[in-house]
Amino acid sequence: MLTEMTSPENMLQRLGRLDRFGESESINILKVAITENVKNGSCKGSLAFFLNQLNCLQTTKAWYDFLQDQLVDQSFKLSKLYQLYKAFHTQQDQENSAVFQDMQKALKKSIDRINNKVTEPTKISKPKTAEQKSKISKNSLRGDSRFVQLAKLNLNDYAKPVFENEYAYQPPLDDTTEYDNLTESLNIIQELGLINFIAQKHGNIDPSHPVKGIPEKKQKSRCMVLENYARDADFPLYLSYIEDDLNKVGGTGIRHPEAIYYAVCDQQPIGSISLDKLNILTTMPEGK
Repeated sequence: MLTEMTSPENMLQRLGRLDRFGESESINILKVAITENVKNGSCKGSLAFFLNQLNCLQTTKAWYDFLQDQLVDQSFKLSKLYQLYKAFHTQQDQENSAVFQDMQKALKKSIDRINNKVTEPTKISKPKTAEQKSKISKNSLRGDSRFVQLAKLNLNDYAKPVFENEYAYQPPLDDTTEYDNLTESLNIIQELGLINFIAQKHGNIDPSHPVKGIPEKKQKSRCMVLENYARDADFPLYLSYIEDDLNKVGGTGIRHPEAIYYAVCDQQPIGSISLDKLNILTTMPEGK
């Protein structure tokens, strides 16, 4: 199994999938991808950012260092790793430990979220109208999310992905029919630099969007308009564009390196995948 660097609990859970009942006669191998930045003690990179968002980055780094000290060039049974897991948390059971830091951060973030994005329980009666549409309220746990649209990516052959000239979903022609939609964290969209790319291109791709009337030199204003309108399902943020739309602003060569696509295959939808992850997948040597 090949996995990214992850928390101790996730690692133990994934190890169980290799040979849960100990029936294999050969050694099972779990390869954990560790970036050079993490090895050198840095917290840079998209994986470190993701773990930091989950409030487990410091714990994960401490777990990696602990295993390096305990299991270098050794084969072991799951029972041995469970013992090490218990020993790890025994060592971490003190103030200013990695686990303590992550827990403090998680609690603080929870308090901030409750204070900033959740109103007191209130029952508000509103008459239902035929034109009522999906919107994300600022005062909710989803206040950081925005509606998004993704171009489809066919991965029947992962080595030869096909960029389909179609979006993940199509809005209906009328105002009353419900339809599927996708959402993503605005924080992630900003961190990837996608919001700036959308602000530069979207007005020319969709002249009907309110961002079209804002001068190109006012990028901050454009970003704010895009972010605010994306609370409405009718104005999603396009995290990737189909070929027809890219041709309006320079062609497929200007795809954003972190663009996020909606991967599908003949059997089923796969889910979102970023362009940089796709490049890693398609350049991976055979057998890996």
